[in-house]
Amino acid sequence: AFAQKHRATFQVVLVSLDTDSDAATEYLSTKDSWLAVPWTDSTRRKTLTTRLSVQMIPQLSIVNGRTGAVISSWGRSAVMKNPDRCLDEWQEGGHGVSWWQLVRPW
Repeated sequence: AFAQKHRATFQVVLVSLDTDSDAATEYLSTKDSWLAVPWTDSTRRKTLTTRLSVQMIPQLSIVNGRTGAVISSWGRSAVMKNPDRCLDEWQEGGHGVSWWQLVRPW
């Protein structure tokens, strides 16, 4: 829903960690506007996983599309806890979510 709402300025690129191509293809088929690194390109998928410091799945890393700089690895939390402001904060170079937003239960 977030990616669809902000598709003019936000793009999801899936880097699948699935162990078989059928699972990756099936998952991607449920995501309308997502792009994906080809499952067969294991070298690129491993390189991106390392570069983005993937420590858990799913992880939504926010990357500047022009420079390739990693802005935040807290993308998933930002979309869930701060959906109205996270995109603006990312564009300003912020994490998109504060510690307070992460720890509050509501």
